[in-house]
Amino acid sequence: MNRIVRLAWACIACAFCMSTWAQIEYTYAHNQPVTEEKEWTFLIYMAADNDLYQFAWRNLAQAAEIGSNANINILVHLDIKTPGKPKVTKRLLLEKNKIVQVAPDACMDSGDEETFTSAVLWAHKNYPSRRFAL
Repeated sequence: MNRIVRLAWACIACAFCMSTWAQIEYTYAHNQPVTEEKEWTFLIYMAADNDLYQFAWRNLAQAAEIGSNANINILVHLDIKTPGKPKVTKRLLLEKNKIVQVAPDACMDSGDEETFTSAVLWAHKNYPSRRFAL
């Protein structure tokens, strides 16, 4: 019986995650202008160019449920490699129920300190704020 209950909960959790993802819009908005200064900028530096790739989009969809607002920017530097596709780096802005790709696809190494520095400088320059969290 315990095994059936666990399986039922797993199915419910999966359905919830899938319904969450279905409600999130993905758009492109390259070369967005610099935004006005906000109180906070949160930069998520996500290395999913490994076996964790399968969780990346679900995690981003969950974060997009909150999304940026008048006081905060939520940004993502994402390195991802899915089977059968080349590795890609994406820079994203999470808005309420929307993931906006704000820079063209690139190919960067998330383990390289220059990539890390580039991501922080990009966020700081294009999404100014009084406080910054990484």
